[in-house]
Amino acid sequence: MSVTVPAVEWIPLNTQERKTQQDAILPSLDAEQVLRKGLTNRLARIEGHVRSVREMVLQDRPSRDLVLQVQAIKAALNQFALTLLEHELKQEMHLTEETQPRIEELIQTLKMLLKHA
Repeated sequence: MSVTVPAVEWIPLNTQERKTQQDAILPSLDAEQVLRKGLTNRLARIEGHVRSVREMVLQDRPSRDLVLQVQAIKAALNQFALTLLEHELKQEMHLTEETQPRIEELIQTLKMLLKHA
């Protein structure tokens, strides 16, 4: 009995989610798993951060400290959303040598926008 293995498309991952150059390109099936794991880890960190802020409120910490932590949480949520959108854009767009630089430029513009939001 022979088994047919489907062709696997290689795609680059978000540079903030990879640790080494070797991890830069993985089969798309693995990339989905890596992305999902990265996103769930990020959400878990955000969740822990929110719990910490709740404790700070209960400890009657100064509002300045709370606001700084809220800003950090907002930035983390923005990064989560950006990572998700970046991956989806790259998956949905058929990148060519001509379109890839423009897509990367748009992604950088989104990052800049979210950084200042």
